[in-house]
Amino acid sequence: MMPFTGAVKGCPCPVAGRSLRPSWPSLTARRLRFAIHGSACRRARLPGHGHPFTRVAVVFAVLAGLASSALAAAPSLSLILPRGVQRGGDRELEFRGERLGDTQEIFFYGDDGLTATSLTPVDEKSFKAVIHVPESCPAGEQMVQVRTKSGISEYRSFWVGVLPVIDEVEPNSSFDTAQAVPLGHTIHGIAATEDVDCFAVDLKKGQRLSVEVEGLRLGSHRFDPQISIIDSKRFQLAAADDSPATLQDGILSILAPEDGR
Repeated sequence: MMPFTGAVKGCPCPVAGRSLRPSWPSLTARRLRFAIHGSACRRARLPGHGHPFTRVAVVFAVLAGLASSALAAAPSLSLILPRGVQRGGDRELEFRGERLGDTQEIFFYGDDGLTATSLTPVDEKSFKAVIHVPESCPAGEQMVQVRTKSGISEYRSFWVGVLPVIDEVEPNSSFDTAQAVPLGHTIHGIAATEDVDCFAVDLKKGQRLSVEVEGLRLGSHRFDPQISIIDSKRFQLAAADDSPATLQDGILSILAPEDGR
């Protein structure tokens, strides 16, 4: 399932090297022995006893074990929904991942004024947060991290936009079940494999319709959407797959040839 957002606007659209190996004695044909007496531990009796590699290998094994334990306890943040919100108010987002039930804080980066006003656990894998997004916050991607009692998560992001956000409503996979949406809004939804989502807008002759899909740019999944604009007689007026400016996320803009949906 791939999250996407689509902006529907009723305004003009700007348009061989060598392998170097140390000559250390072979370790594979020798037995490694540790002798422990009281609180003292002898070094491994290896060929080349005292070689730095002996000490480094043991220390590395200990550090690797400690790192594995830390990773098992640290929170993991995989997805934030919805993927985008409108600036200028309090917005509720759901944070999903692993070991998030005891979240204490959300780290924001930059001086854009974002603040978390509440954190509500859902279960051990998710929680909901109300985030205040000021009107002055610039449009674009916002990077965040989550701090729990056991650690800090990796970076994940959500997007801030200027248009109101509405949710996709299923079923809308055919011409006859197209979801009617107003101009000047962002539609937030999820596209399954080979999914088709249809939306309907009312236009006057000469009015511009601009459509932009944000899928691959959201960074959640590999996603290659296509946009088609079809008139009420089911004739395709225009289509877009890729765009030089947005790669696989298409952009399309037309002037309505006549009144209609």
